[in-house]
Order: sequence, then structure tokens, then C-alpha cells
Amino acid sequence: MALAGRVGISPSEWENMTPAAFNAYVRGYLDDMESRQQMQMALNYQLAGMIRSAVWAKHMPRFEAFTPKKKKKVMTDEEMYQSVLALNAALGGDAGGG
Repeated sequence: MALAGRVGISPSEWENMTPAAFNAYVRGYLDDMESRQQMQMALNYQLAGMIRSAVWAKHMPRFEAFTPKKKKKVMTDEEMYQSVLALNAALGGDAGGG
């Protein structure tokens, strides 16, 4: 419930949401926050460039040189299969697959 409040969901909306819908809403909120953070970093970079050129009149390093890049983990087929089996067991499914 506390997380619902942080992402802007009212208690009545939260009570009527499915876990999947809530998860999708939170993921969208996190994506929005990440894009806002990236925009703020770009604005800070531009401001630093203006200040630097006004004070020292030298060239700036590229923006990509100091921004962190997230590396996406690529799962192997075996890791994906083990993840599906664990999720299936957690949700009470059977291993029959048929």
C-alpha cells in the first residue's frame, strides 16, 4: 500500500487493481522516473558546458563519457527455462506442460 501511495495510486484504485495491473503501473512509473532522470542529467551537462566555455573556454568531454549505461543481462536458454520452472512452481502450476 505504501508503494501505491508513492506512485500516485489512491487507496480505492489500489483495492480494485489486480497484481498484474499494479505491477504494470509501477513499471511505467519507474520508466518515467528514469527518463526524467536522464533528461535532468542532459540538462546538467548542457549547463556545465555553458559554464565551462564561459570560464575556461575549453572543449568539454562527450556526454556519454560520464553517464552510466545499464547493461541488460541476456539470459541463456537454460537460465530462462529454470526461471520459468521456478515461476511455475511458485504459482502452483504442474510440470506436465500439457
